Amino acid sequence: MIKAVIFDLDDLMIDSEIYYFEAMDLLLNRHGKSAPQEWFGPMIGLDNYQCAEYVIENAQLPLTPVEYINETQNIMIDFIPKMATPNPGLLELIDDLLGLNMKLGVASNSFRTYVRLTLEELGIIDFFSCIFSADDVVVGKPEPEIYLLAAQCLGVPPKHCLALEDSPSGMTAALAAGMSCVVIPNSHIKEADFTGAMHVFQSLVELRKTLPAVLNNHKGRISS
Repeated sequence: MIKAVIFDLDDLMIDSEIYYFEAMDLLLNRHGKSAPQEWFGPMIGLDNYQCAEYVIENAQLPLTPVEYINETQNIMIDFIPKMATPNPGLLELIDDLLGLNMKLGVASNSFRTYVRLTLEELGIIDFFSCIFSADDVVVGKPEPEIYLLAAQCLGVPPKHCLALEDSPSGMTAALAAGMSCVVIPNSHIKEADFTGAMHVFQSLVELRKTLPAVLNNHKGRISS
């Protein structure tokens, strides 16, 4: 039986990936560089440091990963007011889960200030008992550390936790932590492999339609 649900943030709660790409373009333009569209897919689901290394190497940027991350963070914080629109079904799903006495947490590869400001802008930060970001772990997803921390904070064994993810990297982290994982695929990822997910839905709205079955049959597949 599921007793806690842990949410990813970017492109699970909000459609934010396009803004990350816009922030990257702005940063690159400042340094006289540009990025082709095909860079975007491989970066989805990586932590901040991995993204920084990827861009610096491919664009030959004269920055350290820390410098890249700091510049990107400042741009993303400026984007929050226009970016923080809940994905369809998010607010209703949170209400459903709270009504079922589920404990709720957040586990995001993004940086702490951005995560908390985004949740505040959405008006949902108080619904989550535990919020973890890339700043709280040594290595982000696909390593399981952030999900193990969230489970410990919530006081629920991983086997009784359900992770909601959008990327193979996030799913891998949740499964490695011993959790079940439901995936709402990131639309920017092509031909992603979600083998191992308990179920794959196309939206949070679709997930809500079978929520009781998901929570009670977390080890098996269900019909959507």
